[in-house]
Amino acid sequence: MNICTACGKGTLSPVIRSSPILVLKEMVTQNELEFQTVFVQNGKNKNGYEEHTATYYLAKEMAMVGLQLNSFSLANFYMHVPHAGGRKKVDRELAQACLDFSISEVVKITKDMKLILMMGAETVRIFTGYNATEVYGLTVRSDYFPTPVIIPAPNSDKLLRIPIGEMRNALGVFADQVKTYKQYIKIGEEK
Repeated sequence: MNICTACGKGTLSPVIRSSPILVLKEMVTQNELEFQTVFVQNGKNKNGYEEHTATYYLAKEMAMVGLQLNSFSLANFYMHVPHAGGRKKVDRELAQACLDFSISEVVKITKDMKLILMMGAETVRIFTGYNATEVYGLTVRSDYFPTPVIIPAPNSDKLLRIPIGEMRNALGVFADQVKTYKQYIKIGEEK
């Protein structure tokens, strides 16, 4: 666990694999904080009963398009529960400092990435400048990290409360991009 340089809170570390493909979701969840890792698939609900998390259903949806969630690098945009801001100038400054910390950490993580599934409206807006609902399932770029192709998608943590069509569309495009990338790498290795 790392520390946020802005507020001193502990942060969840991303899971970086050898794959240059990143799945980036917006917010840290209570189950992730409890297990001190990102993308937890089982945990307790608000009533204390064991159940599958939204990440479990994301993994299931990814499997339907031929992808395995745990084969990609995984990260949250917010690596700790962000400050709400508030009315006081000091609270707003602290919230902005935490936001800036999160942005800088994601930029570091994405340095060697080629493809990013970016989930969550705020994350998409911050990094691409687009209104998320206008670009779900499309391929976009970012000035923060110009190399990777980004596929925006709805926030996976709300998967159980949102219409699933936009997520399935985005995952289908993501699967196509992963397949294209792997074919490109395979051709490059043959030469």
